[in-house]
Amino acid sequence: MNNYLKLFIFSAVVVGAYFALMASDFGQYIHSTAIAAIIFYSLQSLLLLWAEGNFVNNDGQNFVLFVIGSISFRLLTSLLAAITYLVAIGEENTSFIMTFFALYLLFLGFELFTHMTNLRSNSKSVQIDG
Repeated sequence: MNNYLKLFIFSAVVVGAYFALMASDFGQYIHSTAIAAIIFYSLQSLLLLWAEGNFVNNDGQNFVLFVIGSISFRLLTSLLAAITYLVAIGEENTSFIMTFFALYLLFLGFELFTHMTNLRSNSKSVQIDG
């Protein structure tokens, strides 16, 4: 299955889970900016999937460096976005931090899952001499 389609399905499931949680008793714990965070992480994942397709060699030589770089990119941009929001609002907002980084962990897990499926396809092309 195409990675872009996987991202679309995953994002749709996360949005569906958001609306289901907002309709339940847990809605009080979810921050109102969760949809913006879902869009932020979806665009971030889209950018990383595009970069993986364009910059990683077919033989997988740059693959490990790309995975480490993409995880670092996701962490740093997420921290920058969270700090920017908290400074702009000017108040301590625990529900925002919890919602934002719960979504961060969900999309990071999706990214790692996507990389692992690509790692399996790249490892089939590697020849072991011995």
